[in-house]
Amino acid sequence: MEYMGTTVKDVSDLSMDQRHQLLEELCLIHERGIVHGDLRAANIVLKNGSPHFIDFSHGHEHQCTGRAKCAELIMACQFLSLSP
Repeated sequence: MEYMGTTVKDVSDLSMDQRHQLLEELCLIHERGIVHGDLRAANIVLKNGSPHFIDFSHGHEHQCTGRAKCAELIMACQFLSLSP
């Protein structure tokens, strides 16, 4: 384990670009067959200004159905205040 950066206190503190980066990162995680399982600000860190998800203790294997149908990706869009 390594120190990844400062924990985000509130998603609203992130820029829209950072929120889009998080959604893209989550999509890549899903493409590799994993669901995060615990989307919340405490599980996001900023490393050199780039946001990343941490703490995959609730993660599990996942057959993603895509942004329009996947429950976690739909929830992520809402959580990040982004359009699906």
